[in-house]
Amino acid sequence: MVIRQQFTFSELENWLNERRVTEIECLVPDLTGVARGKILPREKFTEDRGMRLPEAVVAMGVTGEFPEEGPYYDVISPNDRDMHLRPDPGTVRIVPWATDPTAQVIHDCFDQDGKLVPFAPRSVLRRVCELYDAEGWSANEPAREEFLRRLATYPAAAILGGDVHFSCSVVMDHYRKGAAQPSRIVQLTCSPAHNRFKPVVRLLVRQNPVLQQVAGAIAISRMAWADKSPLVVPFPANLSPGRRGRLARKPSLIPAGGWPAGTAYPADKPPDWRWRLEVLRDSRPESELPPNLRQPSFAAIAELQPANAFPAYQAIAARHQAFTSARFEHLRQIVFNSNIGVVRLRREGSTGPLTLRHSLYSCNGPGSPEMAEGTRHETSLAPSPKPAPEIEFR
Repeated sequence: MVIRQQFTFSELENWLNERRVTEIECLVPDLTGVARGKILPREKFTEDRGMRLPEAVVAMGVTGEFPEEGPYYDVISPNDRDMHLRPDPGTVRIVPWATDPTAQVIHDCFDQDGKLVPFAPRSVLRRVCELYDAEGWSANEPAREEFLRRLATYPAAAILGGDVHFSCSVVMDHYRKGAAQPSRIVQLTCSPAHNRFKPVVRLLVRQNPVLQQVAGAIAISRMAWADKSPLVVPFPANLSPGRRGRLARKPSLIPAGGWPAGTAYPADKPPDWRWRLEVLRDSRPESELPPNLRQPSFAAIAELQPANAFPAYQAIAARHQAFTSARFEHLRQIVFNSNIGVVRLRREGSTGPLTLRHSLYSCNGPGSPEMAEGTRHETSLAPSPKPAPEIEFR
């Protein structure tokens, strides 16, 4: 069977023939995300293999009007040249609300020299994806899930990695259908060769320390089927296009949470695998951290005079602000300082479970050449007693 995302034009023609399609909605998204285009008879679509539209179409406003000012003509030619739109066969879909058999096909925009129109939204998205590919940032879910499936054949596994932006420790409990216990997979990331953030990014990081606690409190859970998901969503519940798309994939990997009430899967078709991911946090009390890395404890009661409270509030706020801008660094969870990671394993007694410790050694104070254990993440490698993720309603 031909995968639709890899259709050639000939295979597209066969697909349309099988469904007796008589009309094609030829679409292109404009800069606001609105679909523009034409409806062509099937014969015309086959003969031309595309169509022409003026450049101005992709720069229209939401209401279908053209901007009267701004950098519009810095992008759009004053001559309003035609673009040649070529169909992307992998985007073909049947229009479910049409009376006659009708299909939609999204098109790419090319200029008279056969090059992609640079400001067309799909061209911009393609360039962004290419940049992500060059950096290795693109998500490859099938490859990742296959890698996890192989690791999950072991009771426990540890992955060591590095990054040029941050360090952290995450733990995953991987549940396989038919397995008596989940496998525990730990990923440990350190950042010895570190890229410096721009000042504005550093400011944002410092101003949002609470986000680390939020990130650590939320577990990411997934459920998966090797084939198309059998999940049943009650009608007429609202479901995002992204989630609907995941339900139709093979394999199907879906979030465990955020589903409409009543969503369920048949009892005889449980997920083939599931996993839960959590970010570890350094739980040591402040008194056990290296002295130079401890956050100061402000005893407000010692300086706050009820009869004249406002000056004391001002002093406390100014002190916190100065400390945040000049000293504060994240060390408990996701660490943005350059560091070196050290991994240790210990066992309680002769038969007890293994415990893994990931120590991140970073600067012992601002500008210090000395290193200290600023961060310590620990987790047991024993199977998790928690049940496998299940469908959660929003």
